[in-house]
Amino acid sequence: MPGKGYWIYTFWLTSIIIVGIGGFFVGGAETPPKFLASTEEALSNMFGNSSEDFVEVLDVKDYPQEAKQENIRTIDAVEEGEVVLVDQPITRAKECNLDSDIDPKVGAIIINEVAWMGGLESQDLNYSDEWIELRNTSSGSVDISGWQIKDANGDIEIVFPDGTTIPPGGFFVLERSDDNSVPGIIADLIYSGTIANEDESLKFLNSNCELVDKVNADPSWPSGDSTNRRTMERSDDLGWHTFSEAVEEGVLGTPKAPNSKEVSEEDPEVKEENASEGDFSRCVDTNASPTKEILINEVAWAGRADNTSEEWIELYNPGGDKSLDGWQLLDGDQSIAIIFTEEDKMDDYYLLRRILASENPDGNWEIGGVSADKTYTGVIQNSDEKLQLFNKNCVLVDEVENVGTNWRNIGGSASPEYRTAERTDSNEWHTYSGAGSSGIMGTPRKQNSAPQEKTEQTNFSSGGGSGGQSSEPGEEACSQDDLNEPTRTVLINEVAWGGNASSTSDEWIELSTDIDRGLRLSGWQLLDKDKEIEIFLSGRIEDYLLLKRILVSESQDGVYMVGTIPADITFTGTINNSEETLRLFDASCNLVDEVVDVGVNWENIGGSASPDYRSAERVDVNSWGTYEGEDNVMGTPREKNSVVVESGEEDSGNEEESPPNDDGGESGDGGGGEEEPVPEEPEATIELDITSVIYDAEGADEGRERIVIQNNSTSTADISGFSVQYLKTGAEYTSISKKNFEMGHQIDGGGEFVVGANCTGVVPCEGVNMSWSQALGNDSGTVYLVSNQENIESADDPDIVDFLSY
Repeated sequence: MPGKGYWIYTFWLTSIIIVGIGGFFVGGAETPPKFLASTEEALSNMFGNSSEDFVEVLDVKDYPQEAKQENIRTIDAVEEGEVVLVDQPITRAKECNLDSDIDPKVGAIIINEVAWMGGLESQDLNYSDEWIELRNTSSGSVDISGWQIKDANGDIEIVFPDGTTIPPGGFFVLERSDDNSVPGIIADLIYSGTIANEDESLKFLNSNCELVDKVNADPSWPSGDSTNRRTMERSDDLGWHTFSEAVEEGVLGTPKAPNSKEVSEEDPEVKEENASEGDFSRCVDTNASPTKEILINEVAWAGRADNTSEEWIELYNPGGDKSLDGWQLLDGDQSIAIIFTEEDKMDDYYLLRRILASENPDGNWEIGGVSADKTYTGVIQNSDEKLQLFNKNCVLVDEVENVGTNWRNIGGSASPEYRTAERTDSNEWHTYSGAGSSGIMGTPRKQNSAPQEKTEQTNFSSGGGSGGQSSEPGEEACSQDDLNEPTRTVLINEVAWGGNASSTSDEWIELSTDIDRGLRLSGWQLLDKDKEIEIFLSGRIEDYLLLKRILVSESQDGVYMVGTIPADITFTGTINNSEETLRLFDASCNLVDEVVDVGVNWENIGGSASPDYRSAERVDVNSWGTYEGEDNVMGTPREKNSVVVESGEEDSGNEEESPPNDDGGESGDGGGGEEEPVPEEPEATIELDITSVIYDAEGADEGRERIVIQNNSTSTADISGFSVQYLKTGAEYTSISKKNFEMGHQIDGGGEFVVGANCTGVVPCEGVNMSWSQALGNDSGTVYLVSNQENIESADDPDIVDFLSY
């Protein structure tokens, strides 16, 4: 006979069923899930469940009231309409009705800044690098667990997880897809979905579905600049304005910092040091020849050693006193816009000093003890920059252009000396040549230093070998600390460290590569131990690249030879005979190859000085030998090394020897080793193809876009120096997106390499070899596999290994 407990349980469960059935007719369609939830709770209370490894499965189709959290890091899987959460608190958010156009009940937490336009291409970002910032305007912490942000079309559905709080006066930054959208800022939350540029809205709701803030694009956003990538910021009156200051830390915005001031022509209290009070319009470059009545005379584009933000510009007036009222000094992207007023007058020199937007422009600002005449905000970019000076009628007075990849192309230097670029005459520039004063390596409000002969290496377009190369200086020299394992895509193949019998100054270096179709060397560097030699490379290497030392006193307009072979690049500086190191870096400062452990003399590894002056030749990636031939050069410039060990031989460090003949000499009678040559094994051909592109993966499949690369050869392919690049259909190549392969990335013969696109931070990448935050678009585009890590410039770029359009 059943016990007492049985009858109590039966009675209790029967009561619940009766109440549930009755409630169905009273409460409608929402009652069954509530009823089941009550039953679950009752059973849990009756039988208990203390397991900490509890896994809950929510059927999204049957439980519309539960939160759908594809965009929160706590997701473990999304399959067949089910959200599976493991070992994480489940945030229960209501399905809020967003149709009603009601005004928000603005409280302590507001939407403070929106980067709906994405990030700067100069920071390797693009339009997809969107972010949102919240701000707590109150004096107390606010718990926003279960709160939501949703957009107009449901592409963005953010639910804040349990325990999410914003401290008093604090900021909370949400980044799209990954933590790379805002340089230098760690995201508080990663979300998925796109903020549309038009006909869009963002609505911020609390845990009770009350609208606490919103902003609409109807049809356009009230502020922000998609062309220059300036963010939309909240004003003090809760309106919106466009970020008004110069780029800081690679962002035209203020993530996790107070917003910029709203600039209004009607507001007389707004005063910027780079703009006059009242109305003005910025001059436009008409490509006219400058009058040069006043010169941009000196530019400290790199700042100084103890403060790289302390940039300054000096103007020089070769005539009498001059009023600058209405004149303008603008940079390339007009992040610097200095508008002169009637108070600005100059006699001979006029000093402009950069300050940060947070600093007081009315302070006493100096440049090495010399008072500045005016301050400005904005950054002088280190590359692709120009400065233009216009008079009050917008006639071009002077300009600095053709800076190219670095200001060092025309003058000045960055680390470690931070020298200014000085005007030589109305057409030429040079680098400050003095010893410096008060920490300033320049001549503020003084006559410029005398130009010295250039010490940077120069190209002479020899036309031989891999063609005329340019050794135009690039970014500041790579650090030689904390180095990676060398990639060996290009080798330092031969070094004539002793010069030759005619001149010990005739040193030369040979680089080589076995990569099919060669490599582009733009931004690469070859440095010695003490950086007396700093060779900044550009152009291409097809097989060999020959670099020859010249003296500073030698003409830079000639063609220089190594024996009878024209050099591709010249350089200055001495290859030290002892305690020397040579290192080759790629454009990302990854170590490509090195020569170390020379010790007290290069002869420890290879080569010789007097009397033979033989070159040191590479035997293989790990060892060196000495040139074994007999000719005037005593080396093998742009030829196969004499000491290369053939397949199957030991790494002896010496040239292969022929079998001895009967009298102990070399084999063959007069024919040497040529009678029975050792056949060379043909180089393995690496064939890489993009075999498939999976795109338009949205909804539950978001984060599963893929690019599959196949190695069709039998040899392992090292792709650590390669990149994958994406171009949206119809877009210009200047807007291409790129992801570099990393050190150690390779594809086994016959194997595949899978790049996971648009999957970081949202749904974990599964079965991929490398993740990329780039979304591949919903309709069409082209994916390129490139043999280096430079942005391609056209579909005919010779470094394209393969491409696939979809």
